[in-house]
Amino acid sequence: MQMRERPNVFFAGQITGVEGYVESVAMGWLAGVNAARLATGQTLVKAPPRSATGALARYVATAETKNFQPVNITFALLQPLDEQDRRRFRRKRDRHQFQVELALKEWNAWIQETKHQVTASPAAR
Repeated sequence: MQMRERPNVFFAGQITGVEGYVESVAMGWLAGVNAARLATGQTLVKAPPRSATGALARYVATAETKNFQPVNITFALLQPLDEQDRRRFRRKRDRHQFQVELALKEWNAWIQETKHQVTASPAAR
């Protein structure tokens, strides 16, 4: 999470508004990736919106500040399925499994795309 007033400052962990070790690590990883990208002159990235990391980042970036509550990842934060996909699955467990499959597919494609964008550090130029 990048500070608006000082774009070279990134926040990670619980200070971003997430709860839990895994959630804090996810926000720290995303902050670290973007800090490195900023330092090497690359554009910053957003985690895929269907992924847990993307959903957490979206929540903390857009949540109401008046009644803000730190969160753990839940299916409620994930991008909802469209009506056609919801109708395909009667059981909640099956819908959740489908959401996970979509998220993993999007995440894996995003990782492949972003890892090919890595450039040399400024010191190596």
